[in-house]
Amino acid sequence: MNTTKILSGFSAKLVLLLALVLGGLSALPAEAYVHSFCASTRVTTTDSDIGEDIHDLVGATTHPSRYAQMRVTRNGAVVVNTTYANAGGCLTFYSPYTTGFKLEMWSKARIPASDDPSHFNTLNVHHGNGTLAYWYWFINPGPSGAPRFVTTNQTRRSNLFAISSWILTRWSDGLNFKTITVEDSACPTIPDNSCNSGSTVHIHPNGNQKKFLIGHEMGHALVHRWINYHPYASYSQNNGGANCTTPAGMHHAMHSREYQSAALTEGFAQFYSTVAWNYESSTAGWFHYYKSNYKNGSVTAVDVELGGTGGALRYLETQCTGSLDGRGVELDWLRALWDYRTNWGTKPSRYQILRQIKNAVTGGDWGNTGAGDAFSAAVADYDMQHGTNFYPRWTGNASYNGVDH
Repeated sequence: MNTTKILSGFSAKLVLLLALVLGGLSALPAEAYVHSFCASTRVTTTDSDIGEDIHDLVGATTHPSRYAQMRVTRNGAVVVNTTYANAGGCLTFYSPYTTGFKLEMWSKARIPASDDPSHFNTLNVHHGNGTLAYWYWFINPGPSGAPRFVTTNQTRRSNLFAISSWILTRWSDGLNFKTITVEDSACPTIPDNSCNSGSTVHIHPNGNQKKFLIGHEMGHALVHRWINYHPYASYSQNNGGANCTTPAGMHHAMHSREYQSAALTEGFAQFYSTVAWNYESSTAGWFHYYKSNYKNGSVTAVDVELGGTGGALRYLETQCTGSLDGRGVELDWLRALWDYRTNWGTKPSRYQILRQIKNAVTGGDWGNTGAGDAFSAAVADYDMQHGTNFYPRWTGNASYNGVDH
């Protein structure tokens, strides 16, 4: 065998390969550039004038596209594979190119848990047909390295994504690797309304600009994901006189005289939405009631700290007729939970409140009239198990707000 000839042929091929590689590289720029692309989501709300909003959303404005799913391509080639932006809606990458990028974004986010950033939860915002909203931009950033900012167009889905991503960022304590879907669709069972069915939040097209409504329905989804089912709640009790009976066809409202199972379940969802848009470091807080057809739209601003605005203190006791035993009013429960969380003294965390609600629902005493008592018992049991002293705090706030029935 002619070894010299074989080696000579191999050397020739190696030289040719190196020449091709070096020739290809010589056509590239000599350095890699750092690029930052940041997306904002267009949002408009109709309830931005109520309360001490964390985000002032008067008129059309933008939110960072928090933790949104993104991808960067160039001439069809993937530069940054599908990933998730940071809290500011930005992603950063290196490239030897300075032009020709395409940034794609979907209405999907991977949001760190609000009590443990090492865990995350997934938010999906869907069209009614189940598909994610999608935006894209062509960007020529140049070599400067300064962030390039882009903004979505205004749609119902941009509203839903901006608002719900903030809400889940604000409160997802205790949720680990769960998915919550917000869908741009009417409630399947009550077509004129928004609702929650399991881990899916259905926001009616007339509700996508109501951030407190979206927060309320997401509060139901949060509890569902915590317990893996909806707490049983009966809405058949709705006859507490003119001030406490909702109009025909409306199952419940802010001032309904309800079984405690419904009053606590709905009151918690309103409390969750209040926490999403108010600072818990202050005892003051406001909630915007979103049912515009309720009492001819006269109930909008709700002071969750004091009586009067939005309804009298201890509304069930002072405004409703009929038996108080085992009954409640959503407004009273909203205020009781808010005081429990924000008043002076040793405050329960949001995680601890959710744990106590789960224990109340799963502890065996939950029922139409017994839900309030079940929650009190769950607080007492939590104290025994963890060495805390929340029971006196809860019973004091329950009595002050009139939910101890």
